[in-house]
Amino acid sequence: MNANGAEGNDHVWRYEPTRVTGPADGPGAPHPHLLCVDCGSITCLNEGDVTLKIVRSIGVIEEILFKGHCADCRDAEEK
Repeated sequence: MNANGAEGNDHVWRYEPTRVTGPADGPGAPHPHLLCVDCGSITCLNEGDVTLKIVRSIGVIEEILFKGHCADCRDAEEK
């Protein structure tokens, strides 16, 4: 088992376990994340949350990290 890490705005690293082998879906499978630029939370994005088309010629993608505002911070700002 390996781990992927991402540094939040608070400069704290957060990690999640990842698999080296196994099915392409399920726990530990590669998936994109949303890093909240307000609170530093990291949200796992599920299939269907984001649609990407990655052209094979660009290489192998190891991680996809989106930066934005989580639902809680977005809702708090709208009030």
